[in-house]
Amino acid sequence: ASNIFMTLSSFTFLAGYGFAVAAATMVCQNLWKGNAEAAERYGWEAVKLGLICMGFLGVLFILFPKIMLEIFTDQTAVKDTGKNILVLFGIIQFFDAVNLILSHALQGAGYTKWVMKTEGLVVWLLFLPAAYILSVVLGFGLYGAWISMFAYSLIMALSMLWKFKAGKWKEAEI
Repeated sequence: ASNIFMTLSSFTFLAGYGFAVAAATMVCQNLWKGNAEAAERYGWEAVKLGLICMGFLGVLFILFPKIMLEIFTDQTAVKDTGKNILVLFGIIQFFDAVNLILSHALQGAGYTKWVMKTEGLVVWLLFLPAAYILSVVLGFGLYGAWISMFAYSLIMALSMLWKFKAGKWKEAEI
């Protein structure tokens, strides 16, 4: 089941990554031209389009988890284990879109160290310990790992949203 989710994750990541790279490029170019308002508009537009694409895929995972799993396997145990996690994975898509696109937009504005430090802190202090505790210590197994992934995605999305919305990045010299 985890291998299926990683395959689906690669697929959904590609959809969002195109908007992330576009956001980084447009933010950087417009800041360089001295047009911070346009840079911000492009950042929000990329988020909107990324949410539509990744959100659409997320909704498919939420509404049709069993059908999605049947594309990859005919094993009942894998489908039974995976269907609830795939619903959670579908919800994660919305937060991943915001995180992915805004982290790249901020990097395009020169906030690469801030994004890296935030990512490092959230991964090492939240995601990995939570995954271990929920999966191994508390015995939730695969469910625990994906619950920690949800927490990671939520915290990262909120962090990037907060930083982008604060707007200090618009003062960066490119």
